[in-house]
Amino acid sequence: MHTIKITEGSKIKDETLYGIVPAVKATSAMTLFSKLIADSTNKNVKEPKLLGLLLARLIPKKYRRVALLAGWCMHYGIGLSWVWVFRFLARKDKRGTIFTDTLFLSAFSGLTGILFWKLFFRLHPDPPGVKDPLFYRQLFLAHLVFGVVAIFSDKKPEGIT
Repeated sequence: MHTIKITEGSKIKDETLYGIVPAVKATSAMTLFSKLIADSTNKNVKEPKLLGLLLARLIPKKYRRVALLAGWCMHYGIGLSWVWVFRFLARKDKRGTIFTDTLFLSAFSGLTGILFWKLFFRLHPDPPGVKDPLFYRQLFLAHLVFGVVAIFSDKKPEGIT
């Protein structure tokens, strides 16, 4: 468990900071899942790499070295955004977060991810040739992994109110 020490009388009201830990855990788990699928099938289904490739094909050649790093940053930034969405929805649910809710949110994020990736590929002037349905199937499953890890690793550290 991560603890944040605070002095007497002070409170941490900004919960953004503690959303980072579950986001990094969940996005890393999702990425590892995608890497395992990519390695076992020899298909490029790694989201950060594809984001970097999409960016690299949009910017001048002299800046393309940063595209892969930017793809990774985007990937983790999107993961953080989803953790905030999960936490917001879980907070609104007075019953508390249960496993079926987690699977529902994860499936929703997976379907949303699939729609956005299809949109990215359709709107991009030079998209990578990702036409294999495996990409979308593994993307959906990877979001299930993401959601389960995000919800169950999202414990509020001491000192945050």
